[in-house]
Amino acid sequence: MRNVLVSLSFFLTFLHTHLPVFAQDLEQNSAPDNAQEPPQPDVPDPLVSDGDKYKVILENARVRVLEYRDKAGDKTHLHRHPDFLLHALSPFKRKLTFASGKTVIREFKSGGVMWAQAQSHVGENIGTTETHAMIIELKEAPLRILPNNLAGKVPNHHRSASSVRNRSKTVALPAMP
Repeated sequence: MRNVLVSLSFFLTFLHTHLPVFAQDLEQNSAPDNAQEPPQPDVPDPLVSDGDKYKVILENARVRVLEYRDKAGDKTHLHRHPDFLLHALSPFKRKLTFASGKTVIREFKSGGVMWAQAQSHVGENIGTTETHAMIIELKEAPLRILPNNLAGKVPNHHRSASSVRNRSKTVALPAMP
């Protein structure tokens, strides 16, 4: 458990300090296979459908952090996620079946990170190892790129010491107080 908390602490610190720049590039790093698979509103939350595999580590107004574990051969029920980041804590191989019936296979190395748009799916561990991952679900609306005439007029809670990029130039914002 200590290793999970250390990994989570490091990962959340990284996100907090790099999210403004990182968020601008998420579209380029998204998993392309789920771009057309929006979540279905009548599909249950993973804590309802598969409470034996998901555990809430942290929840607040902005994020919900889930720890996910399963064994080789395990399969989830159909469930949904909002936009999320997945941080693999072990190597694993999964088959995802989306609500439309489309399937994809994903393989992760320990330490791998993936961004995914909101989706509904069934997950199946098709590898030979246990799955252990942290899933950071975002509760806020997606961050949008600002047009040039709004650059620099970002609310204080979105500011960072890092540079924030927009489509035509980079604008350096002051650090948060």
